Amino acid sequence: MRVLLTAAPRFELQKDSHDIDVRAELTSRHPSLAIYQLASILRGGHQLHLLDPSLSDFRSDGGEPITIGDHKSLAGLRFPALERSLAGMDLVGISGTSFDWFLVRLMAERIKEKDPEMPIVAGGVHPTLADEHILKTTAINFLIRGDGEESFPRLLSVLDSDGDLQSIDGLSYRSNLLSADGPEIRRNKDAIPLSAEEIEQMPLPAFDLLPSNIYGKIGVESSRGCKFDCSFCSLLYRRLWRGLSPKSVLKRVEHAMSFAGKLYGEEKAVQFIDGTFTAIARRSERILEGLREMDLGGLSIAFEGRINEIAGSNSNILRICRKLPIDYIFLGVESGYDSGLARIRKGFNTRAVEKCASVSREQGVPLRYGFIVGFPWEGRDECLKTISFADHIVSDYGGLAFINWFYLLPGSRIWEERHSYGITIGMECFDDLAIRTRDYRREISEKLGNGDISEIDQAIDRCNLIRMLIERDGACWEKVSCSGICRAGRLVFSKTGGFVDKTLPFCDDKTALLRIDCNDQKGKAKEG
Repeated sequence: MRVLLTAAPRFELQKDSHDIDVRAELTSRHPSLAIYQLASILRGGHQLHLLDPSLSDFRSDGGEPITIGDHKSLAGLRFPALERSLAGMDLVGISGTSFDWFLVRLMAERIKEKDPEMPIVAGGVHPTLADEHILKTTAINFLIRGDGEESFPRLLSVLDSDGDLQSIDGLSYRSNLLSADGPEIRRNKDAIPLSAEEIEQMPLPAFDLLPSNIYGKIGVESSRGCKFDCSFCSLLYRRLWRGLSPKSVLKRVEHAMSFAGKLYGEEKAVQFIDGTFTAIARRSERILEGLREMDLGGLSIAFEGRINEIAGSNSNILRICRKLPIDYIFLGVESGYDSGLARIRKGFNTRAVEKCASVSREQGVPLRYGFIVGFPWEGRDECLKTISFADHIVSDYGGLAFINWFYLLPGSRIWEERHSYGITIGMECFDDLAIRTRDYRREISEKLGNGDISEIDQAIDRCNLIRMLIERDGACWEKVSCSGICRAGRLVFSKTGGFVDKTLPFCDDKTALLRIDCNDQKGKAKEG
C-alpha cells in the first residue's frame, strides 16, 4: 500500500507572529520519534511517504488570523502541504496528542473532503485514551491503542487482503452495524505491550527521511512506560516500565549521531525522549559511561530523570555527567510544598529536591526543574508556595525552572476523579481551543479567582525582574532586548544565575493561532 505518515503541524498561541522566536524553537525541539520509528517498519513492505510536522502548514480559508474565540475560522482551517501529499496515497496515518488534537481532527476533515474513501488511522496517547469519543465525533476510520509498531502493519495487511479486523489487538473502529447512536463502535482487546526485547529488535528510526536544518535535537528512546504513578500524568503504561539494554541504547545513539549533519544550529544535542531515563540508576550509569567512551562529535546530551535516582545515596549519575557534555537534565518536581508532593504521589519531598540541586551545583551539571500550579485543590497560597520554592532553588543553586499551569489530561488519576472536584468537562474539551480559555481555567482551578490568577502570574515575573533591576547583568539585558520569547512574556530572568520560565494561565480572545514556519529564513512565525 501507499501510506502517508504525519502528525499535527507545529503551532504557537501568541498575539503577534513577532512574539515567537522561531530560531529558538528550532534549536529546542526534536522530531516526532513515533512516525520515524513506524516509517522504518512500514517501508519494508509498503510505499511510504512521510510528511514531517515541521514542514506541514495550515491557514484559514480567507487567510485571516485565527483567534482563540473564532470557532468559525478554526473550523475552516486548511492544510495545504497535507492536502497536496494525498495524491496517490491509499491510507493516511496521523500521530496526535491531547494538546494538538484539535488540529488532527481538522486534518481528518480536510482529508475526507479531498477523498471521502481515504482510510485514516490515528495513533498516540490521545487516540488510545479517547477512542470512543473520537470515532463518534470525527471522520477518522481506525484508532491504534497503545504500542503501534505491530498493530499498524497488521492493520495494513488486513485492509490489503480484505481480512478480519477483529483479529487486530489494540484496534478501535466503526463497524458496518448501526445502533441507536449511529455506527457501532468496536474495541478489540488490548494489545499486549511490547517487551524491551521486541522494541530492541525493531529497525532503527528512519532518520534518513528527516528534513535538514529544522531540528536542533534528535531523539533517542531508551525505555517505554513508567515505574511510577503520579496522579496528574497521562503517560501510557504507568507502573509498566520497559528499559532497553545499555548496548541497544548506545547503538541507537550512534545511529542518531550519524544524522547529526541534518540538525540545525551550532549547539546540537541527542535527547533521550523517555520520561524515566533514570528509573534504574545502574542502567543509566552504564549508558552514560558508554557515552563517555564515544566520540560525540560536538553533540551534547539531554535527558529526564527523577530526584530519587539522580541524587540517591548510591547514585553516580551526576558524577558521571560531570565528564559529559550535558545540555541539561530535566527533573519533574511539580509542587513546592511537601503536602502537595504527597498528594500527587511524587515519592520525594522538598528536602530531597534541595539536596539534588546542591549536588548538581557541586558537580557543575545543569538542571531544569518542572513545576505545576493550579491543581484543582490548590488555592492562592499553595501556588505561591510552589513559585517561592522554584525561585529559591534556581536562585541559590542555579538552573532553570519551568512553571506550568495545570492541565487535566485523559488517563490521569485526577481525570478519573475530576467529578469529585466539581469538574464536568469531558473529552470534547480537546476538540477545539477550549483548554486555552479563561472558562477552562476557571473550572479546572476552581479555588482561584481572577485576581488570584493575576497575582500568581505576576509573582513569577517579580522573581525574575529583581536580577535585572538590582544586578544589571549585561547578558541578561541583552537577552531581554533580543529574545522574541521574552517579548512574548514567556522567558524572564531570576535574581541570580538561574531563571524561571512560565506558561500563561489562559489566552484571551485576541490570541492568535500561529504556525511555526521553519522555512522562513527571517525566523518568524506566520499567521494561520
